[in-house]
Amino acid sequence: MRENLKKVLNYAVIFFLIYPFGLLLGITFVTLRWIGTIKIAHWERFPHFGEGILLVANHPSLLDPFLLAAMFYKRYLLNPLNGPLIVADQNNFYNSWYWFWLKLFLIPVERGNWHSEAAAVRQIKSALEKERVVIIFPEGGRTLWGDKFLPSESSPKKIRILKGGVGLLVRRTKATVVPVWIEGTEKFWPNSKDRKTLYTELRLPRGETMTVNIGEPLHFSADTCREEVVQIIAGALLALADEEG
Repeated sequence: MRENLKKVLNYAVIFFLIYPFGLLLGITFVTLRWIGTIKIAHWERFPHFGEGILLVANHPSLLDPFLLAAMFYKRYLLNPLNGPLIVADQNNFYNSWYWFWLKLFLIPVERGNWHSEAAAVRQIKSALEKERVVIIFPEGGRTLWGDKFLPSESSPKKIRILKGGVGLLVRRTKATVVPVWIEGTEKFWPNSKDRKTLYTELRLPRGETMTVNIGEPLHFSADTCREEVVQIIAGALLALADEEG
């Protein structure tokens, strides 16, 4: 009885809250892309659907998860139960009451908690087996707030030292990894540590552009060690940062 009630509530949340939000997100994405505010570079590199995809990106702003999820609005609107999943920090996002309506599309991870991380790996593996897109930000937080960085060799751009968990995740799931470089989102949703203003600073600067540069899919053999996986992904992200769109 309880399980049936839970399913009914989940469906209600999807169709009365998440689906309308997804529709609005899709319309906003199409509009901003049409006027040139959003630019998607090398969409042709993205694999054809028919396999689970681990989308790995840098993280300049809180806007990033919404921007990446919006890229798959067509797939979501046709099948609301098969939208992209976002790996989210459990304490800052998943447990926050105002994100309750998005929980069905979030995979929570409590940083430093081995049991939480193991549970997240199981959820991600299950999602990938169902041919879903899973979005992950392996810097472990927004780039700006890091203290150790990997710099680009040919520009001032940088990323935080990636968390080793992404290497473990790839080895456990054998996923196809698609690296993505995000540029400019911090101009539209500025970074702030003040929670009182964090969600009121969204703006639409004139003449500015958000860019998503999609990289070539990465496939790893079973004998690739975790550290090498992390190193290759970091190198792919920094290469995309300096690539012409």
